[in-house]
Amino acid sequence: MYILKKTVSLILTLFLFSFAAFMAFQIIPGDSVVAMLGTEATPEQIAQMRSELGYDRPILVRYWNWISGFAKGDLGISLGYRMPVAEILKDKIPVTAALSVLAFLIILVVSFPLGILYAKLLGSPLNSLLVGINQILMSIPPFFIGIIFTFVFGLGLRLFVPGNFISRTEDPLKFWTYLFFPALAIALPRCAQTIKLLRASILTEMTKDYVRSGTSRGNTKNRLLYVHVLRNALIPVITFLAMTFSGIVAGSIIIEQIFVIPGIGRLLLLSISNRDYPMVLTIVMIIALVVILMNYLADLLCQIVDPRTRLR
Repeated sequence: MYILKKTVSLILTLFLFSFAAFMAFQIIPGDSVVAMLGTEATPEQIAQMRSELGYDRPILVRYWNWISGFAKGDLGISLGYRMPVAEILKDKIPVTAALSVLAFLIILVVSFPLGILYAKLLGSPLNSLLVGINQILMSIPPFFIGIIFTFVFGLGLRLFVPGNFISRTEDPLKFWTYLFFPALAIALPRCAQTIKLLRASILTEMTKDYVRSGTSRGNTKNRLLYVHVLRNALIPVITFLAMTFSGIVAGSIIIEQIFVIPGIGRLLLLSISNRDYPMVLTIVMIIALVVILMNYLADLLCQIVDPRTRLR
């Protein structure tokens, strides 16, 4: 029943967002048909193109045609490229997906050991220094880190050539090497946020009665931490990580611009400037789909870690 309720909520949320996004693009100033044909197009040419694209139909009919096509994988025709949106995205989505997954893996690998270490170092001389470094990293935006990485590791140390993106099919090793620095730029501030949350969650759990009871029974601090405390401390972290992955996907838009990565982020900004609304609407829906699905998975994971969440 819990999973059924969450699934129904997922579908309803996607439907409401898709409707709101579609309607928003109908009231945005500017005419995408005129932008595509040019200002010298005659009224007859504009009317013919509107008819071909289905823009002369009632708005609810257009919405249904679009959302039903989206569900089937028919994403429409790009006004800027004059070709199917799906054809254009099939080479862009894997790049952004690889960048996002790599950034997320960096967060997992770095945040969990350091979050636990920071909690264990409470009261030590290093505690204030580590907390201060963490606060600084939290305050630096990813795009600024990306600019620094471009100058230091790209132009200075020449570990990669800025703007010289190499596709996965051409050279897998150079592909992942090029993506490492933009992924690290995205990950560092979120690593700091995850470390702070995990540390606070662990310290909160350590003050609870079951920890004191476990200590009185002779359990070591490490056993209590890794067997009991960490499991409960992970519940808010799991939800935060789901939101973090969603933020990574959205944040890749700016990073792709800085490192000249041909993903959906660069395509989105270019499509906005060209008033290519079918392309923009599709990319917005894909990002929203990732955000909503990650929150759905976070709810399910929290229920697995702590079944009591089904009753909340």
